Amino acid sequence: MDTKKYEQHAILCDIWQTSFVAVASRMETNDENLLTAYQSDSKVLAAFKDGSVFEDSDQHLKKFLNTLCSMTYLNPDVRHRAVIMGITLSQILFLNEIRRMNRSNMVLAAVAIGIALLALLKH
Repeated sequence: MDTKKYEQHAILCDIWQTSFVAVASRMETNDENLLTAYQSDSKVLAAFKDGSVFEDSDQHLKKFLNTLCSMTYLNPDVRHRAVIMGITLSQILFLNEIRRMNRSNMVLAAVAIGIALLALLKH
Protein backbone atom coordinates (compact mmCIF):
# COMPACT_ATOMS: atom_id res chain seq x y z
CA MET A 1 0.00 0.00 0.00
CA ASP A 2 0.92 3.64 -0.29
CA THR A 3 3.36 4.87 2.38
CA LYS A 4 1.63 8.25 2.57
CA LYS A 5 -1.69 6.58 3.42
CA TYR A 6 -0.02 4.55 6.17
CA GLU A 7 1.54 7.72 7.59
CA GLN A 8 -1.82 9.52 7.56
CA HIS A 9 -3.50 6.56 9.19
CA ALA A 10 -0.74 6.37 11.81
CA ILE A 11 -1.21 10.06 12.62
CA LEU A 12 -4.97 9.55 13.04
CA CYS A 13 -4.37 6.55 15.31
CA ASP A 14 -1.92 8.56 17.40
CA ILE A 15 -4.43 11.40 17.75
CA TRP A 16 -7.12 8.91 18.74
CA GLN A 17 -4.86 7.23 21.29
CA THR A 18 -3.81 10.58 22.74
CA SER A 19 -7.46 11.56 23.14
CA PHE A 20 -8.20 8.28 24.91
CA VAL A 21 -5.24 8.79 27.26
CA ALA A 22 -6.42 12.32 28.02
CA VAL A 23 -9.89 11.03 28.94
CA ALA A 24 -8.43 8.14 30.94
CA SER A 25 -6.10 10.43 32.87
CA ARG A 26 -9.07 12.45 34.11
CA MET A 27 -10.63 9.32 35.58
CA GLU A 28 -9.46 7.47 38.67
CA THR A 29 -6.05 5.97 38.01
CA ASN A 30 -6.60 2.97 40.28
CA ASP A 31 -9.34 1.56 38.07
CA GLU A 32 -7.88 -1.72 36.80
CA ASN A 33 -10.71 -2.19 34.32
CA LEU A 34 -9.77 1.07 32.64
CA LEU A 35 -6.15 -0.01 32.37
CA THR A 36 -7.13 -3.39 30.90
CA ALA A 37 -9.50 -1.69 28.47
CA TYR A 38 -6.81 0.74 27.43
CA GLN A 39 -4.30 -2.08 26.84
CA SER A 40 -6.83 -4.02 24.76
CA ASP A 41 -7.74 -0.90 22.86
CA SER A 42 -4.06 -0.21 22.19
CA LYS A 43 -3.72 -3.67 20.60
CA VAL A 44 -6.56 -2.86 18.22
CA LEU A 45 -4.97 0.47 17.35
CA ALA A 46 -1.59 -1.16 16.78
CA ALA A 47 -3.13 -3.76 14.46
CA PHE A 48 -4.79 -1.03 12.40
CA LYS A 49 -1.68 1.13 12.50
CA ASP A 50 0.67 -1.50 11.06
CA GLY A 51 -1.93 -3.09 8.76
CA SER A 52 -1.72 -6.51 10.39
CA VAL A 53 -5.47 -6.45 10.95
CA PHE A 54 -5.90 -7.47 7.31
CA GLU A 55 -3.89 -10.69 7.81
CA ASP A 56 -4.98 -11.63 11.34
CA SER A 57 -6.93 -14.78 12.09
CA ASP A 58 -10.66 -14.62 12.62
CA GLN A 59 -10.19 -15.27 16.34
CA HIS A 60 -8.02 -12.16 16.72
CA LEU A 61 -10.44 -10.11 14.64
CA LYS A 62 -13.35 -11.22 16.82
CA LYS A 63 -11.38 -10.28 19.95
CA PHE A 64 -10.63 -6.86 18.44
CA LEU A 65 -14.30 -6.41 17.55
CA ASN A 66 -15.33 -7.44 21.06
CA THR A 67 -12.88 -4.91 22.50
CA LEU A 68 -14.29 -2.11 20.37
CA CYS A 69 -17.87 -3.06 21.26
CA SER A 70 -17.23 -3.24 24.99
CA MET A 71 -15.36 0.07 25.28
CA THR A 72 -16.99 3.30 26.40
CA TYR A 73 -15.70 6.25 24.44
CA LEU A 74 -16.37 9.40 26.40
CA ASN A 75 -14.78 11.67 23.85
CA PRO A 76 -17.28 12.24 21.01
CA ASP A 77 -14.42 13.26 18.72
CA VAL A 78 -13.04 9.70 18.67
CA ARG A 79 -16.20 7.59 18.81
CA HIS A 80 -16.56 7.58 15.04
CA ARG A 81 -13.11 5.99 14.68
CA ALA A 82 -14.14 3.07 16.85
CA VAL A 83 -17.29 2.67 14.75
CA ILE A 84 -15.29 2.73 11.53
CA MET A 85 -12.81 0.20 12.92
CA GLY A 86 -15.70 -2.04 13.97
CA ILE A 87 -17.28 -1.86 10.53
CA THR A 88 -13.92 -2.61 8.94
CA LEU A 89 -13.40 -5.65 11.19
CA SER A 90 -16.89 -6.91 10.38
CA GLN A 91 -16.26 -6.53 6.66
CA ILE A 92 -12.96 -8.43 6.91
CA LEU A 93 -14.67 -11.24 8.84
CA PHE A 94 -17.46 -11.34 6.25
CA LEU A 95 -14.95 -11.45 3.39
CA ASN A 96 -13.07 -14.31 5.07
CA GLU A 97 -16.32 -16.25 5.43
CA ILE A 98 -17.19 -15.71 1.77
CA ARG A 99 -13.72 -16.93 0.77
CA ARG A 100 -14.19 -20.09 2.85
CA MET A 101 -17.60 -20.70 1.31
CA ASN A 102 -16.23 -20.11 -2.18
CA ARG A 103 -13.46 -22.68 -1.62
CA SER A 104 -15.90 -25.30 -0.36
CA ASN A 105 -18.28 -24.58 -3.25
CA MET A 106 -15.45 -25.04 -5.73
CA VAL A 107 -14.59 -28.42 -4.22
CA LEU A 108 -18.23 -29.52 -4.27
CA ALA A 109 -18.62 -28.32 -7.87
CA ALA A 110 -15.53 -30.31 -8.91
CA VAL A 111 -16.92 -33.43 -7.21
CA ALA A 112 -20.31 -32.95 -8.89
CA ILE A 113 -18.66 -32.51 -12.31
CA GLY A 114 -16.54 -35.60 -11.71
CA ILE A 115 -19.60 -37.68 -10.83
CA ALA A 116 -21.44 -36.36 -13.90
CA LEU A 117 -18.46 -37.28 -16.14
CA LEU A 118 -18.30 -40.76 -14.64
CA ALA A 119 -22.02 -41.20 -15.24
CA LEU A 120 -21.58 -40.12 -18.89
CA LEU A 121 -18.68 -42.52 -19.41
CA LYS A 122 -20.68 -45.47 -18.05
CA HIS A 123 -23.44 -44.95 -20.62
